[in-house]
Amino acid sequence: MAGNLEFIHKETISTTTSSVIVDNIFSSNYDVYKITMYGITTLGTVPTPLGLRFIDSGGSVISGTEYDYASLRMESHQIFTDDKDTATTSIKFIATLDQDAETMGAVTYIFNPYDSSSYSFLINQSAGAFSGNMRGSKTIGVHKSAETVRGINIIDLNGARPLEEGYIVIYGVK
Repeated sequence: MAGNLEFIHKETISTTTSSVIVDNIFSSNYDVYKITMYGITTLGTVPTPLGLRFIDSGGSVISGTEYDYASLRMESHQIFTDDKDTATTSIKFIATLDQDAETMGAVTYIFNPYDSSSYSFLINQSAGAFSGNMRGSKTIGVHKSAETVRGINIIDLNGARPLEEGYIVIYGVK
């Protein structure tokens, strides 16, 4: 993979929300995209994982059971654990946060999102904190429908801990 990044968009999370839509970021200009998330905080103290869904070419969030993922959670205070699922409604891909002062960051690469003849794949790594301890994760995921996707939807998977602030930056990889 080449290494030249071209800035596409920066999304600022500044109001409490359980769902962030970043639309019209994928195009035929790139096969690979880099997405960085940083300074992400959530409201409250209930543990929550974040998930990713794609947005189809018509602008609708793809929420059917079209996703598979596998993740390795690496915690500083206990053994590493696997988290995986098939035929899910999103890719669970970011370290869990559970305390107000904690933040997380992540880097995700998405492959072939705009190619209507290919599945869309992602690789992700993230770091955050859980109960005051460091937690990292590495995730792979796939959207198992060959269709054009044009954006992403980041969601609070447990519905009780909305995002409060942070940044999502999208680059095309040349």
